[in-house]
Amino acid sequence: MEEVHFLSEWMIKFLENRDSIRKSIVKIEKNEHGFAVQYKERTRKFWVRLSLDTEFLNGLKEEDLGIITLNNQENTRFVNSNWGKISSFRMLSIYFVNPFSSSDKAWILNPHVHNSICDRSSLLQGLKSMSEMVEPINQDSLKEKLRLKKEEPGR
Repeated sequence: MEEVHFLSEWMIKFLENRDSIRKSIVKIEKNEHGFAVQYKERTRKFWVRLSLDTEFLNGLKEEDLGIITLNNQENTRFVNSNWGKISSFRMLSIYFVNPFSSSDKAWILNPHVHNSICDRSSLLQGLKSMSEMVEPINQDSLKEKLRLKKEEPGR
């Protein structure tokens, strides 16, 4: 799927840029679900999921994992609705992204850590506040933006 490939490539560049000072990335290997990043001290798997769902969540194992998903209300609501299970994964980070946002391009949630410092009653409001830093995007909008990008002169 073109959207998943695009988000994988975009996220790899995002992570490499974040690592430009520290230089802890040793190797990146692409796979069918996304990619794995070997850092000097650990390896982290990254799964690209355009939308979050129960079937995917139920298949997760406790491991050093990053999930890359689109920044939109549906994904934010899913995280809120499934907070008990999501926050139980100690090494999970969720990257809510919109590579085409005119403001920030991503925000990152570490549910296990967030759960230990936030009040459950204000979770949804906190998620909404964080998500507002990045413009929302859904799968159809992403597909359209990629189509338009291909049609740009000089491509």
